[in-house]
Amino acid sequence: MAVSRDWCHVAAGRLERGPGLMLTRRAWPYTEHWKHLRRCTDEALVDPMNVHVDGAGPDAVMRALAPRGWGSPDGGGGVHRAWLGAWPRLMSGQIALGAHEERFHLRVWGFAEGTLGAAHHEVLGANDQHLVTSWDAARARVVEDLAAFGWAPAEPGEVLAKPRVRGLEGDGRVWRIVAA
Repeated sequence: MAVSRDWCHVAAGRLERGPGLMLTRRAWPYTEHWKHLRRCTDEALVDPMNVHVDGAGPDAVMRALAPRGWGSPDGGGGVHRAWLGAWPRLMSGQIALGAHEERFHLRVWGFAEGTLGAAHHEVLGANDQHLVTSWDAARARVVEDLAAFGWAPAEPGEVLAKPRVRGLEGDGRVWRIVAA
C-alpha cells in the first residue's frame, strides 16, 4: 500500500496540510531509513511523524524526557531521515524508554522553531529486529511525559499521515505540544 507524497507545513506554530508559502517550513509527514534516495511511498518503508513540539529544539525535548526515564536507546535504533524543506535531513537524535526487548522510541528533527518527532512502541522480534506495535501509544506516552515536565499539550492536529500505517494503531494525527 502507498502513502501520499503530499507535503505539510508549519504556520502559526501548527502543522497543517499543504506545501505552505515558505519552502523552508514544509515537511513530508513520514520518516524513512537513511539509505533511501527518494521519498518512499511504500508504507512498509516509512514511519509517520506524530509529534510536534513548538518552541523547543530536539536537545531540549530529549532533556525534558530524561527525568521520566527516557535515555539513549539500548541496542541502538535505526538512523532515519525526514524530508524537511527541499532536502532530506538525518535525525537530530533519538531517545527511548524501556528495555531493549520492549520500548517506546522517539526520533527527533529540529524544524521551524521546534521539533518534529516520530514515536513508536516496539518489541524485539526474531533476528534481533524490533517490530513496531503502535504509533499512537508511543505518541501518547511522549505527550504525557512532556506534560509532566510542564509543557502544554495543545490539541491533536489534523490528519497528515495515512491512518493505520502498516495496519498498526495510528490515527495519522500529529499532536502539538507547546514548550514552556
